[in-house]
Amino acid sequence: MAKKKAAKKKTAKKKSAKHVTTFTFKCSGGCKPSRKHVLPGAHVSLEAKGTNATIQFLTRTPFKSGHKHFDLKDGHPVSEVVKLTALGVYEYRLSCDGCRSPFGNPKMIVP
Repeated sequence: MAKKKAAKKKTAKKKSAKHVTTFTFKCSGGCKPSRKHVLPGAHVSLEAKGTNATIQFLTRTPFKSGHKHFDLKDGHPVSEVVKLTALGVYEYRLSCDGCRSPFGNPKMIVP
């Protein structure tokens, strides 16, 4: 008689859906971001809508990649992940093709 091996059930690990926080940069009375706040560890999508945008963090970056400069092309989002230890305020320069820059530098806030 052949021995039957107990079939082990493979439990499919559910991947938790990653929440993506989107920052949209567009010309709306000037070059403006859609939001200011983002949580530590968040997956972030940086998107330019109807324009090209340039972002330059002034002193430090909240992102794991360490990138401080982003050239965003209309309709081509860039994905980043916020460092878990990135609590603080991150000031950046923002410019959009075809519209004026905001008065003062916007800030990304990681509460």
